[in-house]
Amino acid sequence: MPSHTYPTSVSIREVGPRDGLQNEEPVPTEAKIRLLDALGETGVRRIEAVSFVHPKAIPQMADADEVWAGIRRVPGLRYSALVPNSRGAQRALDAGFQEIEVVVSASDTHFSATSTRSRRSPWPPWLRRSAIRCYGRASRVLSRRSPVGRNKVWCSA
Repeated sequence: MPSHTYPTSVSIREVGPRDGLQNEEPVPTEAKIRLLDALGETGVRRIEAVSFVHPKAIPQMADADEVWAGIRRVPGLRYSALVPNSRGAQRALDAGFQEIEVVVSASDTHFSATSTRSRRSPWPPWLRRSAIRCYGRASRVLSRRSPVGRNKVWCSA
């Protein structure tokens, strides 16, 4: 008899349009829209489409509003946006997102490079009361440039 059980289903979220493209040279807005439209036709059920970050932090996502406004929405497909702070969360809500990915960086170096909020500042109460799905994640837990200890990850997440 196995010592553990396995889930009956697995949820896969495609993150390429956001995570993949933010690590490349800036891609034209129309190409991002075509990518998201094509991914929407593959049968994937969740896509992390864009990130609402300050363009100085991640210039590749400066056109997040235009990309989101330009794609064909596939019924039943869940789209989300990554947000590093309350301003990004407000932009995502204003754009019409029903799901956001809240990110907290475990690495001080990564956090200060990508966020304008304090690591200790709480998310605003209006976000907790909004009628959207909100997921949290710790980023840069396995960083080569700035190693992060286990205690710091638990404190940050």
